[in-house]
Amino acid sequence: MAKKYLDKKLLKASKEGSSFIKLVTGESVIGEYVGYDTVYSEKYKKDNFHFLFDIEGDEKKLSTSSAKVLRKMAQIEPGTIVEITRLGEAGDTDYSFDPVDDDDYDEKPKKKKKKTVKKKKKKKAVVEDDDDDDDDLDDDLDDDDEED
Repeated sequence: MAKKYLDKKLLKASKEGSSFIKLVTGESVIGEYVGYDTVYSEKYKKDNFHFLFDIEGDEKKLSTSSAKVLRKMAQIEPGTIVEITRLGEAGDTDYSFDPVDDDDYDEKPKKKKKKTVKKKKKKKAVVEDDDDDDDDLDDDLDDDDEED
């Protein structure tokens, strides 16, 4: 079978910002298993499982309804560091979930700190009164009083 062309720059860009784990055949990623959610699929009329992993501080999902994957994930305890590897393509897609020893993996991925953007205070336009004008008005009023 001929080797398929793969543009790594485009592949990396497709993964950035996504909440899902996207792997090509043979590719692996290491993360901490957090747990799972279920979402009912109207299209297939069954539950779809979203397995949640903390990968480099970001929560990512691996979405599947595969019975093989469900059996494998049933044996993994939340909090376990695992290496996820995609095996096969299209309808033959499968995943391996290999626990990573603490010796091989020094520390858990650290949470990224969210950047807080300080709002700039809006400057209010201040209209200053000219004291000289007020005095002129007062003088004009005084002049009116004198005419009477």
